[in-house]
Parts: sequence; structure tokens; C-alpha cells
Amino acid sequence: MSKSFGGARVLDGVSLELARGEILGLLGHNGSGKSTLIKCLAGFHWPDRIERLELNGGATTAAAAVAGRRIAFVHQDLGLVHGLTILENFLLTDRRALSGLSIPWKELRASVGKALRRFGVDFPLDTRIDSLSQADRCLIAVVRAVETLSGDDGDQVLVLDEPTPFLPASGVAKLFTLMRSFARAGGSIIFVAHDIDEVREITDRIVVLRNGRRVAGFDTRTTGRDEIIGAIVGQTLQHHHVRRGDAGRLRGDSAWQVSGLTGAGVVDCNFTVAPGEILGVTGLIGSGAASVPELLTGACQAAGGTLRGPGQAAPDEIDLARIPLRELMARNVFLLPDDRLRKSGVGELTMAENIALPALPRFTRAMRLMRKPLRQHIETVLRHSGAIPADPNMDLHSFSGGNQQKALIAKWLALSPRILALSEPTQGVDVGSRQSIYAAIEGAALRGAAVVCYSSDAGELEQICDRVLILSGGRITAELAGETISKDAIVSATLGMTGPATQEMKRGALERG
Repeated sequence: MSKSFGGARVLDGVSLELARGEILGLLGHNGSGKSTLIKCLAGFHWPDRIERLELNGGATTAAAAVAGRRIAFVHQDLGLVHGLTILENFLLTDRRALSGLSIPWKELRASVGKALRRFGVDFPLDTRIDSLSQADRCLIAVVRAVETLSGDDGDQVLVLDEPTPFLPASGVAKLFTLMRSFARAGGSIIFVAHDIDEVREITDRIVVLRNGRRVAGFDTRTTGRDEIIGAIVGQTLQHHHVRRGDAGRLRGDSAWQVSGLTGAGVVDCNFTVAPGEILGVTGLIGSGAASVPELLTGACQAAGGTLRGPGQAAPDEIDLARIPLRELMARNVFLLPDDRLRKSGVGELTMAENIALPALPRFTRAMRLMRKPLRQHIETVLRHSGAIPADPNMDLHSFSGGNQQKALIAKWLALSPRILALSEPTQGVDVGSRQSIYAAIEGAALRGAAVVCYSSDAGELEQICDRVLILSGGRITAELAGETISKDAIVSATLGMTGPATQEMKRGALERG
């Protein structure tokens, strides 16, 4: 299969084989061609060239396989309508229910409820999709895809395009249980992911794409992690290591002081973060840790709490329960949220427009937009971001996840943040782009920003943070600093352990990385 966009070859003669009952991992860096391949199989894109497509030895087409309900997909955006209920979203893909003169609501409700219970998903069917967490939406989308398939299980193919980035460990475990059950019945799965450990845990074989070509294939059981990473990036990856900050320099009068932070599951939290420091925040689902960046930056209105600036004789005391988001932004307090296309950026706008949005007040004089300086600003930000392709006129959603994130971080760094809060900054990002993003975060700290980073990935926090705060029940229950920071220590503290966590408990704990 081959496919080009605007003269750029995105897929270059890619071939795949999938055995009955097999789970095949499809890996590659952002922009390697994985999602384009999936969209060609789904009939969303028409390939420029394809020698043959066979299912169980018989020639077919992507359109015929989808129409015959022998192949089903869960794409990155999940394909759910947020304003409809769970039941109504199942209806949209149920051709039998839509084929009559009236909709058999009673039968549909029974079948959907049975399907959800089969996979351990338990929600009232009249629940609106937009009231669910991203993790729960993902589970709903996967169950719906399985239910669209028909015929013998051995004739069925399920394609999952990066379904796990928004799932907690418990959600990933549920998804893997579902996948194993489907494969044991004879169904075949193509599993696209960035988390190499997840791929090694669940797959039988791995295929790696790079720059639109198939460059490697592995038997999962006999292949090491470093060999897989080397195939993805095309070289031995140099891991980024952030220096540990000096404890004296990072505390006291030189630091921002947060007092009594309360709201959205956080209860009376007190902490400091100094210019030049990278402070990690983490905890189990429901701990309140994920709310800290939004409360600190005004994206979520705090019920209480104050923020005091560093190094002033009479420092400002900001009331976080009263100050509006716009005023905090004017003080160069910025947030990079976790949802790239809904919170952090606008998928339907161009890359140039996304970069320009927060910078508009700085390029406006007497109600007139200074277009030339703004255009130069956009070009500079995009060039420094490392996003590929460096095309400001492409819509944001057309870029791969890693390239979206590089540009979205760069647009805030260009505005000289005093506080930069991030939420899951490398979620759904390939290993190569992840190191670039770590370097950008450290660059912000080196230029004097106080960085607060929420992440559910303990390995990530170990790699980039000077200190890590652990939350449980909305309160700070532990703090790790300097050389005491390790993946094992973070997981142990998150689980409330005083000694080393057992391997079994670690495996099912905080993160999947």
C-alpha cells in the first residue's frame, strides 16, 4: 500500500500480514504513517496504489470488508458523538436497528446493556458521552466496535488506533482483558500504540513503520525493549536527563508559594515552586493531583487558595478563588492542558492560528493587528518547535500527536512564562518526540520559569523533575526530592507504602510507562 499527500509520500509500499487469533502491534514515531495506514484500511483515504487486500485468502476491498462488518475500527478521536447518550451512539452503528420503519429501542437497550456487561463496563445507557471521562469514552468506543462485527469470530478484525493514552492502569487492564477474549475466540487485532511496554505485554508480533516504510518486524516474546526503540527512531536513543535542583536554591523566599489550594478534589494544599524548578505532581485516579495545574492557572476556578510571587519585599498575594483566568495569563501564568485538540488547541484551525491565539494581545496596537510582526512570531515559534512539516497553513488536527504537542508547548514558551503548568505533556507521544518535549520543558526552567507538571507516568517524573509531590484524597501525602526520586519510589509513595513496592503491585499501579 502507498499513499501521498500533496506530493509527500506518507506510505511507501507497506505490507502487513495478520494471523487468525493474533494481536499485532503497529509501532512508529509520530508521522511514520501508522494512522494513514489505518485510515486507508477503513476507507477514509483511498490509497494511491495497493497490490492486493485479502481476508481469509479471498480478495476484497477496504469498503467491502467494512460494509460486510468483518473489520471494525476505533480511531484516535473515538468517533463518538458527545451530545448523544451511550445508547444513541450504539444506535448510530447498528444497521439492523436503523433498517426498519421504527427503531426497536427495547431490543437495542437489552443488547447494548449485555455487551457492556460482557466487558465489565457498567453505565446507565442514557448517560451522555460528554459526561464521561476520556477513559470511559474509550471503553465505550471499543465495545461498540466489537459489537459492529458479525459472522464467525475467525473472520473478524478489530483495529485499535492508540486507544490507551487516556486510560488509567485499571482501564488498560480492562481493555487488555477484552482484547485477549476477542483473540481467543479467533478474532484478529491490530493494536497501534506508543507505549512500548503495553505493546510488549499484549501483542504476539510487532511491526515498525518509519517514514512511511515498514522497517522491522519482531516476535514480541524474543525482542528486547531497546531493539524495538532502535527500530522506531532509526538510531540508539539518547535519553534526556534533567539535572536535580539544589534544594536550598529552590525553596524559601525565592520560590512561588501556594497556600490553601482547594477545589476540584484538592483540599488545602500548600507547596512551593521556584523559578528554574520542575515540580512533578501525581497520584492515583481521584487523588486530586490532575486538578492542580488547572486550579493553579485559573482554568478551573479554585474554591480557595493564594499564590505569592517570589523575591519581593512585599510580594503580591493572588486570591486564586477570585482572580480570572485572563488576569493570570496577563501575569504570564500559563497552562498546557492534556487534551490537545479540545483544550490545548483548536483542531479545525491552522497551526498559525493556534500559535497566534495567545499572542494576539501582544501584537495589537490601538485596536489594529500588527500582521507582519505576528507572522514573523508564528514562523519563529514553528521553526523552534521542531514540528514536522513546518507548514503554518495546515490544520492542527492534520499533524501527528507528537508534532501537535511540540508546537503547542512552543507557543507558550515563546511568551516567556513565569509559571508553566502542564498536564500529561507526553500523553500519546512517541519515544523520539517525548525526548524533544522533555528538552523543551527543561529549556523553560533554564530560562526562569517555575514548571509544575502533572503526569501519571512515574518514569517520566523520575526523568525530568527536581521534586515530586504525591497526592491522595486531595492532600499532599509525600514529597520526593533530588536523588530520592525514582520510578519505584514514586509508585510506592502513590500506593501509600513505606517500603519498596512489590513487583506485582507496581505492575498494576499508577502508570503504564
